[in-house]
Amino acid sequence: MDQKLTSFQLAHYKTFGFIQIKSVLKENELKAINSEFEAGLKAARQNSPNVKDSAQLQWSNFKPEFPVTSGLIEDSRICGVAEQLIGKDAIPVFSNGNRWVANTAWHPDSPNVEIKCVKIACYLQSVRSDSGALRFIPGSHKPALNQEINTLLKESNPDLNNVPSHICDSEPGDIIAFDNRLYHAAIGTSKDKRQLTMNFMQTPKTDNAHIESKNLAAQIIEVYNLTKAPTPYYAPQWTANPSGNERRQRSVNWLKSMNLV
Repeated sequence: MDQKLTSFQLAHYKTFGFIQIKSVLKENELKAINSEFEAGLKAARQNSPNVKDSAQLQWSNFKPEFPVTSGLIEDSRICGVAEQLIGKDAIPVFSNGNRWVANTAWHPDSPNVEIKCVKIACYLQSVRSDSGALRFIPGSHKPALNQEINTLLKESNPDLNNVPSHICDSEPGDIIAFDNRLYHAAIGTSKDKRQLTMNFMQTPKTDNAHIESKNLAAQIIEVYNLTKAPTPYYAPQWTANPSGNERRQRSVNWLKSMNLV
């Protein structure tokens, strides 16, 4: 069943660049996801040459050994949210497992201006303001404020805590959706913060949007190659789409157009 957004949630996202939805994933799902996360983390530790020095361990969830986690990106409760925020033809782009051990400085995920992208994050532990909860600068996805903040951070380099922000305390099963251009950070991260991230992209419809789409594709592969994983980001079993899932097929079609599979 789709996660139907209210008019207020849609307006909140448009105005501030993010929304948070409580208790989307259920206890039995979280149990399976945590088990798959452990397997992904174990493999990532083996692949990472400098695991002790790495602030973030990351891996692809598009693997046959992660059936529950890989299915989230086409789940109506997740992908349905993205479709309401950026369009019914939203393309599932990536799904990662992430283990964090350090703070994250203020940054946006993408400089794209023509193509809308939304990231959906889910934490597998309780996170608060002092334990690595996501914090946002509301409205910073809008070009004018985005540029002002970029200048401020470069010229003044303020302490992370000294930037006014909204903090999203979160429980396992909650999801947080935010515009990729939105400035965000995390402070007080524990030694083992566990997070899933899923990214969706608006289907490109202009020449500039296609260029931005191609740049995004290159970024995905560049980052994944740094993980030294022995298998491709998009496993052949996933891209084969044996069930004929419409949402997955949108992703596969885009991947083929970008020569990624």
